[in-house]
Amino acid sequence: MEKASSTKANLIRITFIELLQLSLGLIDRLSVTPDAQQWEILFRQAKRQSLLGVCFDGVCKLPQEQIPPRELRHKWFVTINKMQAQNKMMCSMAARLTREFNSKGVRSCVLKGVGMASYYPSPLLRQNGDIDIWIDCDRKTAVRLTSEITPVQQVVYHHLIVEPIEDIEVEVHTTPSWLCNPFLNKEVQKWFAQTKDAQMGCRVENYWDGGEEYFNHPEPGFDLVYAMLHIFRHLCDEGVGLRHIVDYYFILKASSKQDREQAAKMLEQFQLGRILGAVCHVMKALFLMDDELLPVKPDASLGEKLMREMWRGGNFGISDPRNRHSQNENILGRFIRKQKRQLDFARTFPKEVPWIGPWRAWHLAMRIKWNGLKVLLMKTDE
Repeated sequence: MEKASSTKANLIRITFIELLQLSLGLIDRLSVTPDAQQWEILFRQAKRQSLLGVCFDGVCKLPQEQIPPRELRHKWFVTINKMQAQNKMMCSMAARLTREFNSKGVRSCVLKGVGMASYYPSPLLRQNGDIDIWIDCDRKTAVRLTSEITPVQQVVYHHLIVEPIEDIEVEVHTTPSWLCNPFLNKEVQKWFAQTKDAQMGCRVENYWDGGEEYFNHPEPGFDLVYAMLHIFRHLCDEGVGLRHIVDYYFILKASSKQDREQAAKMLEQFQLGRILGAVCHVMKALFLMDDELLPVKPDASLGEKLMREMWRGGNFGISDPRNRHSQNENILGRFIRKQKRQLDFARTFPKEVPWIGPWRAWHLAMRIKWNGLKVLLMKTDE
C-alpha cells in the first residue's frame, strides 16, 4: 500500500514537472496522459506552487487527446482571468506609486512581482503577491513621504509595511534585501548602493494595457544576485517554492554572459556560491538548461535537497509541516520554531546561519525603537 502511494506521488511529481517543461516550450506533450483525478491533483499542485498561470500556458499547448476534463478547464480559465485582471490592477498601482514618488523628487524601482513578470513570455500569467517598491532615500525620509500616500503600519529593517492601497498589499523598501552576518551584510548594502542608479532608471514598458504608464525594474545582472539572496533567505526562514526557480530561469534566459560571470563573482563574495550551484542543478535537472547559461557548476547534493524542500513546502513553505503554528504563537515560540528549521542549514551555510539568531534579537530592538512596544504583539518578525 505504502509503495503504491509512493509510486502514485512520484508519477504526479514527474507529470507536474513535464507540464512546466511544456509551458516553457521544452517538450510538446506529456509522457503519460493524466486521468480526471490526477488532473485535479495537478491543479492543486500548481496552486500550491503559485504557478497556476504558467501551468495553464502549458495546458493550452497540450495535444487534444491530453487536455484536462472540461469542468477543470473552465475552473482554471476563470481563475486565470481573475488573476490577469488583478495583475493589471497591480501594474497600474506600481506605475501610480512610481509617479507619486517621482512627484516628491524620489526615484524608485519595483522589485520582484509585476517587475519580474516582464521577463516572462506572457507577463500577465505570472502569479504575483504584493508590490515591493524600492525608493532612493533614507528610512526616516521614506516614512515621511510614504505616510503622505498611505499610513505606515510598521517599520522593519529593509522596508515599510503600509496599509493596503485599494486592497493591494504594498511594501516600500529602503533596501532590497540583507544578510544576517553583519560583515557580509555590509558588503551586500555596499553593492546595492553601487548598482542603484542603473536599476532606478531601467524602465519596464507597459505590458498590461498598452498605455503610457510605466515603472522601473532592475536589470537582469542585478536580479541574478538579488533573486538569489531572496531565494536563500526564504529557504532558511520558511521555505522556497518552484515559482522562485521559474523566475530565475527567465532571468538567466534574459542575462548576458557578462551578467552571469559578475553575478557568480558577487554571490561567491557574499558566501552564497553553494546556493547558486544548487539552483543551477535544479535548472539542469528540471528545465534542461544549457551549460552555457549556468553561472557556475551545478551542486547536485544541495540541489537535490533544494528540490525536496520545494516539493515538500510549496511556495514560501505554505504546506511545510515544520511551519505549522497556532494563531496565538508569541515571539519566543516563533523564534524557537524558526531556529529549529535554520539549524538544518547551519553546516551548509556556516558564515550566515549562526548569525540569524543574534540578528533577530537586534532586529527586535530596532523594531521597538521605530514602532514602540506594540511590535511585541505583531505577527511578523521581519
